[in-house]
Amino acid sequence: MVSSVQHPHQNPQIEAFAGPPGMGYVEGRNVTFDYGFADGHPERLPQLAVELVSRNPNLIFALGGDVAPYAKSATTSIPIVVAVSVDP
Repeated sequence: MVSSVQHPHQNPQIEAFAGPPGMGYVEGRNVTFDYGFADGHPERLPQLAVELVSRNPNLIFALGGDVAPYAKSATTSIPIVVAVSVDP
């Protein structure tokens, strides 16, 4: 789940999360990334979080402290990794 309007491959924090090229993670083969964007509309974050949790991911990567509370309120069982947060 990402609140940025940037394309995911333009964001170095998302690329870093996937690991360096030699780590063996290949999107579509042994890892899948499911991106969600609020497109500058923070009121969309609660619904995006619910939709993401309904897909039962193994992990949620929340890019930003503005996203993390919505992910946390949508699940108590899926681990959440938060990046770039002043107040996790």
